[in-house]
Amino acid sequence: MELEWSGSITGIGDQQAKLLISDSAGKLLLSKEAPYLNLEIAAAELINRLDSLSARFPIQHIGYRLVQGGPIHRMPEVINEDLIKVLESYTYLAPNHLPEEIQLIRIFRESYQKAIHIACFDTCFHQNMPSVAKFYALPRAFRDQGLMRYGFHGLSYEFIMQELGNKTKDIEQKKIIIAHLGNGASMAAVSGG
Repeated sequence: MELEWSGSITGIGDQQAKLLISDSAGKLLLSKEAPYLNLEIAAAELINRLDSLSARFPIQHIGYRLVQGGPIHRMPEVINEDLIKVLESYTYLAPNHLPEEIQLIRIFRESYQKAIHIACFDTCFHQNMPSVAKFYALPRAFRDQGLMRYGFHGLSYEFIMQELGNKTKDIEQKKIIIAHLGNGASMAAVSGG
């Protein structure tokens, strides 16, 4: 499977939101500012543009970055209605992100019914976090109720570690600090690659 296009709309809800579509080499194919006032309008525009680009290559797969998959769903998964229902039960874990991510999945699944839809969770990178980090400074009463750290921006960290592995020898022997700076910020300490 190879990437053909990627698209994003930033600033949804603003008068000057921005639609960007790029090809597999990162070349910008479309940049458009418009008042995408809600997620439905933005998704409809993105779908319209992707449909016009996909005349030669039908869309077969759609990947979604999801901030949270709860304590069970961490590895990439094919999206089905059962997974969506589970994700809906976890919206309290990420109320600023997960409801809109689920809404977007529903919109794209309806528009691209023949495509395979894949959920990629930001928490995947952190799934092997040592207990000392996962539960550090949490009172035992909260820990006993299932509260833990899930980690943030894991897909960004995974990409950075892959790039470091391509450029650095013996990455598994090193201790690394990674900073994710952008729409949200976090840091991660990585030991053993």
